[in-house]
Amino acid sequence: EQNPEVYFKILKQCKGLNQCFNSLPETLDIEKLASLMQRVMKLANDSEDRPTSHVLCATVSLQVIGLTSEPIAWLQTLKAPKAVITLSDTVVHIARFADAVSKSAYQLQANEILTLFNKVDVWRKEQQFSCALNIVSCSSIIGSVTLTKKFCNLLDSLLKETKTVTAKQVINEGFSGGQIKQAMNKKREQRICQALKLW
Repeated sequence: EQNPEVYFKILKQCKGLNQCFNSLPETLDIEKLASLMQRVMKLANDSEDRPTSHVLCATVSLQVIGLTSEPIAWLQTLKAPKAVITLSDTVVHIARFADAVSKSAYQLQANEILTLFNKVDVWRKEQQFSCALNIVSCSSIIGSVTLTKKFCNLLDSLLKETKTVTAKQVINEGFSGGQIKQAMNKKREQRICQALKLW
């Protein structure tokens, strides 16, 4: 369909938009959605072996945050490739965390940062996290590109601090079994806390 906005306009007129796409609000800007949809679909169709297209798709998900509360569900509806969805999911987590921090009167908390790191599994997907950080750093999610870039640089620096904690270290300290993960998390949180004081 060359004009997908027609389909969505009809759904909106019939008040069926939310029933067919439960992550999209009835107040949606149809033209804006159609434009994004065309971009994502084109990129998704071309992206199986093109990392650059994955990055572009994930970048689109930042814009989709302004359209829907569930951008990942939206990409899944479009049948975007798994690589696109997983990268986009990391982008969305970072962007939402940055947005929440910018709207809070409280200082960054080490446990909240560690929760973000665990949620996006930076320990096994560091390259994906770095790519997502680069994407978010080019946005103005927390007021300006400069502020967002500074925030992303901080997360990157904190990740480097936590990567110095290894399973071998905690095992040598006498931890074993299920205690290892718990001990590593505690040490990682301590490293983040120390680094935040110096930032």
